[in-house]
Amino acid sequence: MTTLADYQHDLLAQLLTNKDAPGGDTDLATRLSIYRRNILGSRFAVLQQLFPCVEKLLGKDYFQQLGEIFLQQHPSHDVAISNISQPFVAFIQQHEVMQHVAYIADVALFEAAWYRVFHGRNNPEATASLKSLVDVELIDSAYPVHLLWEMCQPEYRGDFQLPERSERTYLLLVQRNHAIEMMVLSKEQWQALES
Repeated sequence: MTTLADYQHDLLAQLLTNKDAPGGDTDLATRLSIYRRNILGSRFAVLQQLFPCVEKLLGKDYFQQLGEIFLQQHPSHDVAISNISQPFVAFIQQHEVMQHVAYIADVALFEAAWYRVFHGRNNPEATASLKSLVDVELIDSAYPVHLLWEMCQPEYRGDFQLPERSERTYLLLVQRNHAIEMMVLSKEQWQALES
């Protein structure tokens, strides 16, 4: 006799993979595919919310293709759906698209960091010590990711031109009073804060 826990585990495995329904049950397979599409659609919507700039830079169709491949290859077992960001960044870094548009991985890292800082604890007062600032991210990129990110914002009205590779960009993201401040740092400032 199958226990409830075993049944639930088997059902989840079938929902998160493209495995056929047990016993070739086509009715069950149809119902599972409806739930599977719903789960994948919801998880893809989270990717769109976490990585809007990556989506804009890659284009909706290509981003959707990458997102679907990622979601099928990396079923989430995490209760916090937002924890999908780090595995997606790793997926982007390993993907062949990086051979052609290497800055996409850095933009994905930036957006994941922005999300972590935004949803972290609030820092009501600026202090001299970074130890008291819990929601801080340091970013080091070979590309001006902050400029790419700004160009992706809905309110941006300038020309959308991808900057050429430049000197390394060093950034600090910190949340204060429910707003994120982004500071461009010198290499020396970044190294001091990073250490």
